[in-house]
Amino acid sequence: MTKLNLNNITDYVDIQNDTAWVSFEYMNELIRWEMKVDDDWLDMEIFKKFNELIKTEQSMELYISILDQGCLMGYFNKEQVIEINKLTKYKFEEY
Repeated sequence: MTKLNLNNITDYVDIQNDTAWVSFEYMNELIRWEMKVDDDWLDMEIFKKFNELIKTEQSMELYISILDQGCLMGYFNKEQVIEINKLTKYKFEEY
């Protein structure tokens, strides 16, 4: 299993001024992502960005099961998600 080694994680959210971002150090590089502000909803684009960031490190991808206003998330390979979807009523889909 690959560990996602992030350091110096910082975030900022100002809903009234439509400003949100997250920054962190990854592999000795400072990364900062601007996020979309939509009231108090999470910008799901952050998961696509993480997927792209770690794609070169491992063969696993992000899968999400949407549950009304919540979700379950995990990094799996295709074989694992097929097996998980057989065992649970919550179906994971590639994000």
